[in-house]
Amino acid sequence: MTGNMDDSLADIPSFDVVVCGSGAAGLLAAIRLADQGLKPLVIEKSARYGGTSAISGGGIWVPAHGLTDDGDSYEQAMTYLRAVSRGDVREEKLAAYLAGGSETVSYLGEIGVGMTASPAIPDYIDAPGARSGRSLFPLAIDGSQLGEDFYRLREAPETYRLFGRIAMNLDEGLVLAMQRRGWIGTVVRLLAGYWSDLGWRRKTRIDRRLTMGRA
Repeated sequence: MTGNMDDSLADIPSFDVVVCGSGAAGLLAAIRLADQGLKPLVIEKSARYGGTSAISGGGIWVPAHGLTDDGDSYEQAMTYLRAVSRGDVREEKLAAYLAGGSETVSYLGEIGVGMTASPAIPDYIDAPGARSGRSLFPLAIDGSQLGEDFYRLREAPETYRLFGRIAMNLDEGLVLAMQRRGWIGTVVRLLAGYWSDLGWRRKTRIDRRLTMGRA
């Protein structure tokens, strides 16, 4: 009987770390663990991966991210964090967050997840050190790179898609929602890109272009 138990245990794959959830944080943690030579296991309760990240804008808040030369600084960001946390967060935690923010953005770029700053979005709270341009969003990527995994990625809400099927990034969505200057041209460009992709449309009606949280 002991021998049978040993045989069954031998079939169980080994892993070093269990990551609960396949959203942006979970998948990034798993990738980083793998890069460090560890064997992560990602578990997901849903039939599709992507978590709540896939149905969100996919934005992250990173001061002094280094993507643009906008004059933001560690000192200004720390002033803001001290003001909004009101002493409820240890100083070393705030410092660690700021120190690791730009490194994380650089690492995302290295693994193929480029980020872009949105100058139009201000900080969440009006406080000393607040400014715009700290909210970052993923650049669009070609979903065909995922192979069959594309069809297992959680779909974005229809409000994030033109006519329920054409992906939009944050800027495109805002232009259309507010009918800003050039919104008609944006619609034409998105439609042209989608309908000209005949090979992909034979596979699925969903745009292969991945934006916001799905990216």
